[in-house]
Amino acid sequence: MDSGESDVSRARCGVAEPCDNSFRPSRRLSGREEISRVFSRGRRRSDRVLTVLGLPSDLPHPRAMVALSRKHGNAVTRNRLKRLCREAFRLSQSQVPSGWDWVLIPKAGTMPTLAGLRDSLVTLTARLAAEGAT
Repeated sequence: MDSGESDVSRARCGVAEPCDNSFRPSRRLSGREEISRVFSRGRRRSDRVLTVLGLPSDLPHPRAMVALSRKHGNAVTRNRLKRLCREAFRLSQSQVPSGWDWVLIPKAGTMPTLAGLRDSLVTLTARLAAEGAT
């Protein structure tokens, strides 16, 4: 990577040092056992935009996945919602508490904005992590 590319990535993040805002496979919650563990033992909080399930993990970083049902509409609508939720997590993962597995479930019947999803995600995950720490 030449110095021009690193300047661009630094400008994108708004900080002096390089950052990584990607949604790598290591940041994705996958596997039947891991997902069912969060659904069965995780804590749940919700607001008008999003429901978040969270469970502490042994990893030093947060992991997330999006869960939708057919109540959210046809495949095009569901895929758009999934992309929005993943993007909200990708952009907000530095503000989401580390060491947790998260399942994001958008509320049916609404098409939230990216900003609304990010606000809900940060607020709900912080609340769950604070409750889990006590």
